[in-house]
Amino acid sequence: MLLRGVLILALAWSDLNGAWARVQSANNATGAAGTTRVVTVTSTAAGSILIAGAAWATATARTISTITDNKSNIWTVLIERSDLTGNHNGAGFGYCLNPASGVTTITITMSGNASIGLDGYASEYTPPASTTVTAEAVTNSNTGSSTSATPGSITTTGSQDLVVVMALTPSASAVGSSFNLVDTADGNAYCDRLGAAAGSYNPAITTTSGNWVATIGAFIAAAAGNKSRLTLIGVGFWIWPLVQLPWF
Repeated sequence: MLLRGVLILALAWSDLNGAWARVQSANNATGAAGTTRVVTVTSTAAGSILIAGAAWATATARTISTITDNKSNIWTVLIERSDLTGNHNGAGFGYCLNPASGVTTITITMSGNASIGLDGYASEYTPPASTTVTAEAVTNSNTGSSTSATPGSITTTGSQDLVVVMALTPSASAVGSSFNLVDTADGNAYCDRLGAAAGSYNPAITTTSGNWVATIGAFIAAAAGNKSRLTLIGVGFWIWPLVQLPWF
């Protein structure tokens, strides 16, 4: 009997660029009044990204004036928002790309004294390998008074974004939409989502009832040279008899 067969190979591509990772987080969030707040992060790695956030309450409207550090890194304020009623609550954050390595002391300076309270937060992230990180041109902010603080929707375009939320809240306890509630010192909420696919994001932060201010922004990791591997994951054979018809 003659046999005919087909060799079947099962192949899979795997991404070798890796993923976002949160290396460390720190805060200086006692609720004390002040014009500046200093937050220190340790063993900063070259090629990472630093995020510095602030939440404040004051009788007079304030904004983030500058973010600086002891390494002369370049900082940019990405998004901030103040509630122009009541106690002028506010929140916002900035970033530093590719900081110098070592212990980094970050100073957040306001436009004036935050007479009711000023809190500072910082996190370090490493992006996927062989990628270039930039701030994506999508931010939003929102204010309200309820038990659910939402920063407003943004739509990202990257395939693996870092999305950050900084919010002043009465007492944050949870966050939705697969975000991580990283820091709740002094009742506020610093949140992130690592490796977010392109899409719309507006996470809801659960808090006790009261006034809140929430801000959101994103960072895109664009492949500078995609690294992938083709892997053989299975082999199979399909065999069937060859039927030979007689000649007439």
